[in-house]
Amino acid sequence: MQKGDFNNLIGSIKIDYSQFGDSGFSDGHRNIFVYENTIVVRKGKCFVFYDLNSGKGINQFKSNFFGYDDIKAFREKHMFYILDYEKVDGPGNRYKSVLYIFDLNNPYKMKKQELDLIWNEGDVNAFGNITIEDNKLFINEISNGFLGTGDVSYYSYSINLNNLSIISSKSYRKINMKLKDLRAFSRNENDCFSIYRQQLYYIPSYGAGELFNPKSFYPMFKIGMKSFKIASDKIFAVPLKGNQRNVDGGLYFGSSPFPLRNIYSFLKNEKDKEGEIAVFDLNTGNKIADLPTPPFYFMNVVDRYLVTARVGLKREDGTEKPGEISIWDTDTLEKLSTIQVPGLFDWSYEFDIDVSDDKMAILYKDQVFVYGS
Repeated sequence: MQKGDFNNLIGSIKIDYSQFGDSGFSDGHRNIFVYENTIVVRKGKCFVFYDLNSGKGINQFKSNFFGYDDIKAFREKHMFYILDYEKVDGPGNRYKSVLYIFDLNNPYKMKKQELDLIWNEGDVNAFGNITIEDNKLFINEISNGFLGTGDVSYYSYSINLNNLSIISSKSYRKINMKLKDLRAFSRNENDCFSIYRQQLYYIPSYGAGELFNPKSFYPMFKIGMKSFKIASDKIFAVPLKGNQRNVDGGLYFGSSPFPLRNIYSFLKNEKDKEGEIAVFDLNTGNKIADLPTPPFYFMNVVDRYLVTARVGLKREDGTEKPGEISIWDTDTLEKLSTIQVPGLFDWSYEFDIDVSDDKMAILYKDQVFVYGS
């Protein structure tokens, strides 16, 4: 069986969210991470590490930072990184970056590293991410000021993990980009945005589906789409505007970008009308492929995989049509597998997916399902 065929359910964990305490919320963010037999589940500013074999919690990290969904997390193979913030002594509300490092082969231990990077309070929010490449930490923040009252700005830093020195930095201020504050009812008014290789890209929520970056007020090219993700130097896009809560998190659709034939055919298990995920070359804007797909309600890129998810339904006769997860290789554009997930019924922001080597972990509300090849 080839890599990426995650067709076997190999484990599940029931999450007791009372273990997380008063940690706030991070719905719509990256909230599940998997490597071998270690599972990390996030809720707000708390991360609990689980052993897949026993289903028990084996370690916990909880930030003291007031912004519960501002904490950044990233998994690079077996290494897991959390970017936290601590208040700086003195006047004003300023915060320094603190990096916590875990080896998921031995998640009982934690390493703390303070970074020489100071932020104003208004420049730290949920619309950012961290990545690790070539022993460098890349920190990206997309800010619109305190409580969303300022101009949109983009900051990016690269840090040498050997000596913690800042290698490079860049910033773009007063970007022609629409980014509301974090109130739930205004998130769907945000421009769709993505960070790829330390470059910000965005498509305005209203308009002709033009792709921009902060380097110019003019669009890079027009693709005629509203929602997108980037991987492998490719843009994966659909025409419907999705709700986006974090640059790393998935796109959540209130209704599928591609309509069902009708609700009765869905309940009768008839084949749904397929749509297409459009694929464009990131460098030229040329369309290079269409990926046929059934209707879905969630889309993200994880590592080199494009993943989509759709909810199932309970039929009138009491039987169930399970939810489905579809997976593509973003390098080859090959569809690797479609997995049925029983119990996945309700559209929810409490949903996320991570893929690592031969395992895929699905977080749905208080359940974790792990599939393997």
